[in-house]
Amino acid sequence: MKNSLIISAGIALLILIVANTFGTSYPSLIFVNGNGEIVAQTAGYHNPQEFIELGKQVIKK
Repeated sequence: MKNSLIISAGIALLILIVANTFGTSYPSLIFVNGNGEIVAQTAGYHNPQEFIELGKQVIKK
């Protein structure tokens, strides 16, 4: 139980760092290339079909 609390706190901190770095809200999807540049980003819930379509669009970029 203690380890899962530490992991949860680490994940929460990571979410805050990413949100501050890229200026996003939670939940967000950020697609970053190998150079650390944002290729695409979106916020909010996406159902499975929307998520798949988004991935297909990002791959084309």
